[in-house]
Amino acid sequence: MEKIRQLLPSAFTIAMLGAIESLLSASVADGAINEKHNSNMELIAQGTANIVVPFFGGIPVTGAIARTMTNIKNGGKSLLRVLSTP
Repeated sequence: MEKIRQLLPSAFTIAMLGAIESLLSASVADGAINEKHNSNMELIAQGTANIVVPFFGGIPVTGAIARTMTNIKNGGKSLLRVLSTP
């Protein structure tokens, strides 16, 4: 319990920075594709993934702006965008 108490401030800071970067990445993508993201869904999905991934040997990450824009510029679409495209 003492170790958790020591690590909590650092974990909180990293989580806040990750949330800010994910929302910034989503906002940049919104501007590129002329759509609007759901901030609550973005943060819940990011948080859930970052809690679960260490159990499978992964490390927590955020949505990187450079990779997001590269995907958009090369025609990448989410399943939701593919299904809603006429």
